[in-house]
Amino acid sequence: MIETHKDKEKLLYLIIEKVPNMIEAHIQNMLQKTENFHKVIEDLEAYRTSLYSIYTTVARILFKENKKYIEALQQLEKTGYEVGLYFGEVKEMNRETFLQLTHSIRIHSFDYVCSLINVHLSKPEERSFLISRLFEILNARFNSCVNGFL
Repeated sequence: MIETHKDKEKLLYLIIEKVPNMIEAHIQNMLQKTENFHKVIEDLEAYRTSLYSIYTTVARILFKENKKYIEALQQLEKTGYEVGLYFGEVKEMNRETFLQLTHSIRIHSFDYVCSLINVHLSKPEERSFLISRLFEILNARFNSCVNGFL
């Protein structure tokens, strides 16, 4: 874990500051890859707002102590499952589009956050710890969304 509170706060701030860029990169990617993406999502601004909320939550989970981390991860899985249900049953999104959507945001999230971790943490064990956690968080979210979609 990161040793000082100051380092945690600085990195959390930097990650949250990058969330809008990450979301915009994801949306541009989806607009290029998915025909009628505007129609599929319907309200891009609401989608941006929702992603911002999710990924600021993810950033905060990254720095929680073990017990709180496990609880937050379980809650993230629950909400991810509900998101999958919504896109599958309510929005009736096709499976390929849904998988592209979840994969794209996962990849952009991982790339942005890993680059910040690598630049701003000098200790390899701290970098490794946070990158492993980030991978676990994003996989939990992705898997629960996919399970809800099925």
